[in-house]
Formats: sequence, structure tokens, C-alpha cells
Amino acid sequence: MKVAMLEAAHRLVLRQVPIPAVRPGCVLIRIAACGICGTDVALFEGRLPVILPYSLGHEYVGTVVEVGRDVRGFAPGDRVAVNPNAYCGVCSFCRRGQVHLCKNRSTSRFKSNGGLAEYTVVSDNIVHHLPETLPFPEAAFAEPLSCALHALDRVRFLPGDRALVLGAGTMGLLMLQLLLNAGAPGVAVSEPMAVRREHAARLKADLVLDPLGENVAAKVRPFAPDGLQLVVECSGNSDAAVLGLTLLERGGTLLLVGLGAPREEIAVRPNDLVERELAIVGTVLNPFSFARAIELLHAGRLQVRELITPFSLDQVVDAITAAQTGNTVKSMVLNAD
Repeated sequence: MKVAMLEAAHRLVLRQVPIPAVRPGCVLIRIAACGICGTDVALFEGRLPVILPYSLGHEYVGTVVEVGRDVRGFAPGDRVAVNPNAYCGVCSFCRRGQVHLCKNRSTSRFKSNGGLAEYTVVSDNIVHHLPETLPFPEAAFAEPLSCALHALDRVRFLPGDRALVLGAGTMGLLMLQLLLNAGAPGVAVSEPMAVRREHAARLKADLVLDPLGENVAAKVRPFAPDGLQLVVECSGNSDAAVLGLTLLERGGTLLLVGLGAPREEIAVRPNDLVERELAIVGTVLNPFSFARAIELLHAGRLQVRELITPFSLDQVVDAITAAQTGNTVKSMVLNAD
């Protein structure tokens, strides 16, 4: 089978390897679709530490081919999605329900390789059934959508509140739709890439701004004269985070979703937080939200098909490059049946 392996920064190659053997408690999956995430790009560029060679891809779905001993609830032919995050279940965080903060967190109890491949073997406890009528490319959004759902779970956002989303990549456009579904009367989006601004406008953002050519603060203030209740920072840009803080009303929240450089910092005046009772909230991963993401996708409550730019596995470097440059919203590798 083919598998994309990261051998060094900026060096991603297709290898031919044997189809992995199924272990007890695991399932063999033929991968149908795998989305490329900002984390994959950061790994490709060498901005995140990883032991090389490394198999990329964590937003993937497919069909069960074989099940190992002691697997229950799955059979060959089942359509499934994989939640790549596995937890130990015994550390102090897991025991108080904060599994996403697990001290021993891994990308699975057992994983032969990532989703940029033809097959993978994963432990059954991270596999979810998919509805028969949910197409694989749309189902591959379950992982990023589950992270967006957890992010929204972290804040107090009420119907009638106004919000600003900074960055209109996959997470930003998912957050835009979730906020509108949650009853926001107005959501503004700031994004430097024209193709992504077009998607934001199509998805009914009330105000779409180009931070490279417009004064975002000046444009947002008439949109929310008293300030915004929520700013969602999805770009990982520290300047955007600082801007977001200045646009909040009293009692507002800055929600940090984007992954920035590991050592990047922002300047914050504690008195501003105290006197205006502002909150800065971080969010990571997707505890107990993966099944909800599948349900929302199946119900058609979010538009994701138009966000996909398809590539074959042989074009995986092109897919990563397109994601790097921002020329796509969701580069997705699709395997032929």
C-alpha cells in the first residue's frame, strides 16, 4: 500500500509498505478521505516537534476491512470515522472528565500510520460509525468540527450576541456556521485570502473584511457599537489576538482556537481584564464532541462540501502546498474505491 511519510522538514514522500496486520482490539480500515489540517502543514514545515519519519493525516474516514480479536461493534464493510485522540483513562485529568488534558495522551492506543495512506490499523475505541447517507468527503470534517464544537462549549455565547471570527480557514468557517446556528444576529469575519473571504460571504457572514487592506477595528465598531461579546481567533496570529481584545465589550471573551508559533507571546494589561471583566479562553482537542459532529454533518446543518479541494494520494505534496499557501480551505486526499 501507499503511505505518505514525512522524512524531514519540507520532505514528504510516498512509500510502498505492506498492509499492516490487525492486532487484537484493532480494526483495519481502507481510507476513503483524509483532510489536511494546519497541524499537518506545521509538521511539514518543521514548526512542531515530531519523531521522524512520521505518517501525517488525522482527519480521516473509510471502510472497515478486517477486525481483530476482541473487537465488538464493528464488522467488515462498516463505514467509519476515526477520532485520532486516545486517553489513558487513569490519570488525574481523565478521572475528573478532562480527558483532552490527559497526561499520557497519544494519537491512539495503537495506530499503524496516519490517514494520508491507503490503509491504516487503529484501536477500536477511537472508531465511530458513520450514517450510510453521509458522503465520505463530508464525514472527514468530523474531527475539525468536533474541535470547533468543544471550543464553543468553552464559552458563554447566547442567542443575540455578536461575534467576530479572525481567520477563515476550515476552523474559522466552521465557527462562523456554528455561531449563526446558535442564534448570532451578526458575525463578522476577517481574512486576508480572497478565496476564503468569498466562502465567508457565501456562508452568510454579515461583514467580511480584508485585514491587509482595511481597518478592521474601524469597520467592526459600527457593526457592534458597544463591542463584541465574542472574538474567535482562528489564525494563530498574535496581532489578531491583541486586536480581538480591543474590540470586546465589557464581559466579553477572546477564544483562542488557532495554533500559533510555540513561543509567540501577546501583551495583555491585567487591569483591562479586571476592570472590563474580560476572559481569554484557550481550547484544545475534542472531548466528547466527535459523535455530535457526525450528527450535525448528517443533518446537513453545516455546509462543508464547497470547502473541499480534492487531490489524489499521488498528489499529496500538491495538497500540502495548496494548504500552505491558503489557496484552498480544505485540501482533501481522496482514495479511489
